[in-house]
Amino acid sequence: MSRSDLVLLAYIFLIVPAMLVGFVFARRKMFEPYHKFTMTTITIVNWILILFVMAGTYQRDVAPQVPHNLGLPSILIPTLHLAPGLIAQLLATYLVIRMWFDRYLPNWIKINNIKPFMRLTLGLWLTTAVLGVLTWAVVNKGLFASPPPVMPVSTSSNGATSNVVQLISGNKFEPAELTIPAGTTVEFINTDTRSHTVTADDSSFTSDDMKAGTHFSHTFTTPGDVLYFCDYHGDKGHVGMSAVIHVTGNAANSAPTKQATIAFTDTQTTTVTTATDAVALPAEVTEALRLLIVTAKDTPDSTAYVVGVQAR
Repeated sequence: MSRSDLVLLAYIFLIVPAMLVGFVFARRKMFEPYHKFTMTTITIVNWILILFVMAGTYQRDVAPQVPHNLGLPSILIPTLHLAPGLIAQLLATYLVIRMWFDRYLPNWIKINNIKPFMRLTLGLWLTTAVLGVLTWAVVNKGLFASPPPVMPVSTSSNGATSNVVQLISGNKFEPAELTIPAGTTVEFINTDTRSHTVTADDSSFTSDDMKAGTHFSHTFTTPGDVLYFCDYHGDKGHVGMSAVIHVTGNAANSAPTKQATIAFTDTQTTTVTTATDAVALPAEVTEALRLLIVTAKDTPDSTAYVVGVQAR
């Protein structure tokens, strides 16, 4: 479970219920110690989450995109989540300070009728919680996101098709599972607006910070399953933004070879290496090979070479 998942669960099952319980305490005038301690606990926990989780995530993923990408859901909704949340947290902090240090505060800082501000704080907190759930869905599940761009399939000079993995909106790798032969180079392209990384679970490779539009390539030479993740939005063990590449034992762009012995009535027996498993050749193919054999008389053992034949 990713860090953002844990924060979401904390708000749904702990913080929001505690807010409602605190409201009930206030309605029943159970201010000391019930409402006082409930309000204080909520405010402290909120500050911890804001300072150690939310602020860093917003600064890294969202702030660089404001204001030029503010129209994107992944930028707009987290920003809307920030506004009422910050106001509610500042109001809550003021109310908690009043609860604990009211007798020491100067009169000019005190509000005579505090109830409307308590209700406003609760309303803003609950609004922030709803926007928080929406933010989680947009950022981690790709809600409202446009389909990822279709990447052109390129072919190298030797006919091998390139393998591309996109880092897309919703904190996902696309495809999340890829099968390739050993020796294949995979290109990772960040088509998202936020920064990501590509990091192997076993630390065998890692990219630098990949901003929008940047590329990273890695060649997979060892057969096996290679799990990897984004260091910002996932973790080892297929947590959060993560994926897997299955590397098979067959080397890329190569085929098994086998020797076939072909006997001709008017030449010596010749050993031919072919790139296919089949060694039984029809008579007409054998005749074609015989016509194309060039005997290199000056080489050791009178080695014969087949020239210009591609077995099918």
